[in-house]
Amino acid sequence: MKNSKVIVISDLHAPYHDEEALSAVLKYIKKTKPTLTILNGDIFDAYSISSFLRDPKRRILLPEIDTTIKILKRIRKSTKGEIVFLGGNHCDRLQRFITKMAPELDGILSIPTLLKLKELDITYYDPGYRYEYRDIIVTHGDKVRCKSGYTAHAMMDSIGKSVIIGHTHRLGIVYKRQYQTTLFGVEGGCLCKIDNVDYIPGGRPDWCHGFVEVIDGIPYIKRIVNGVIY
Repeated sequence: MKNSKVIVISDLHAPYHDEEALSAVLKYIKKTKPTLTILNGDIFDAYSISSFLRDPKRRILLPEIDTTIKILKRIRKSTKGEIVFLGGNHCDRLQRFITKMAPELDGILSIPTLLKLKELDITYYDPGYRYEYRDIIVTHGDKVRCKSGYTAHAMMDSIGKSVIIGHTHRLGIVYKRQYQTTLFGVEGGCLCKIDNVDYIPGGRPDWCHGFVEVIDGIPYIKRIVNGVIY
């Protein structure tokens, strides 16, 4: 497991992704050649079937799917390594929609088929799945606390292992000594647009662009500002 490198990205919310931030990550992946890239939830938004929809004219799912497929192709082109796609709460919108509106299509329509994941050699896991890499749990997450790092700490306590999560769109890392080891919890930021968000009061949430790099089991937060990775 020495010299292993993993990149964890989350919350693109395509087609509402930030192109500058996404391009920076893809260049980084191509340059650093990770053995594993984990897409940790909410890679596409499914806004058109959301209960938060404010604009009826945007109730068209196909453009969202097409844009997401194009992004996934770019991700696949950037790496020859393994790619894992973990479902998030926005991915779950589609399953709930199918179950409610067209239950007869359940099993025919799905995230893997719609996004052509098999063709792209991307392994899919349903929302809520806890992917284990070494002693680290990578999962999108289902908790949100009020400040950066708080959610990661809550998930770390809940699971009892080191965790890397998405969902909060914030960047943060916390540590906890447990018996003879030190656990960590990481919030991996986002790659979506962070200004003029129509369902957030004021439209300017406390989100940060970024991702997580894990080298030989050690996590490093990578912050992105104006397309530059720090």
